[in-house]
Amino acid sequence: MNRNKRAFTIMEILIVMGIISIMIPVLFTVVFAVIRQEARVYALTTVKTQGDFILNSMKFNIRNSAISLHSAYPATDFNKVCTSASSTPIAQNPLVLRDRQGNSFYYSLSGNAVASNSSVLATPLALTSAKVSVSGFSMSCNLPSQYSAPIVTISYTVNYVSAVAGETAASLPYSTKIKLRNQ
Repeated sequence: MNRNKRAFTIMEILIVMGIISIMIPVLFTVVFAVIRQEARVYALTTVKTQGDFILNSMKFNIRNSAISLHSAYPATDFNKVCTSASSTPIAQNPLVLRDRQGNSFYYSLSGNAVASNSSVLATPLALTSAKVSVSGFSMSCNLPSQYSAPIVTISYTVNYVSAVAGETAASLPYSTKIKLRNQ
């Protein structure tokens, strides 16, 4: 008998279905791992961008505008801090700064965001978006010697706010020291 083979046998169909049934879960696992990794990279990028923005804004304003440090708002000559040399930092919340025009400004934690407060602004200005939260915000000052400018130490942690329960959160700690220029 000479038959033309034009169709698949049941054995060939079962083998192909078996191979496909093994390959699909592997493929989905790889795709979901890539998607999860992209979400983690997005969260870390968001945290880094927001944290750098806070740090750079504060550094610029403190370095270029601040001439004195104070323990209370509004800044007056009676509440100046870091005026004598000390090796121990003075922690203030908030640490109020004064510029050459006599305007006071300070940074504080408002809810989960760092806010810039100023005698010029009517309301505090949030420096972060709702995508991140800030925790552990602190500012302190130190005058290493009588002949040097005060140093402001800032530290905080920026955390990614996830809408998905169980998602790995991204978090970055920030800490810096800023020397006042305008004395």
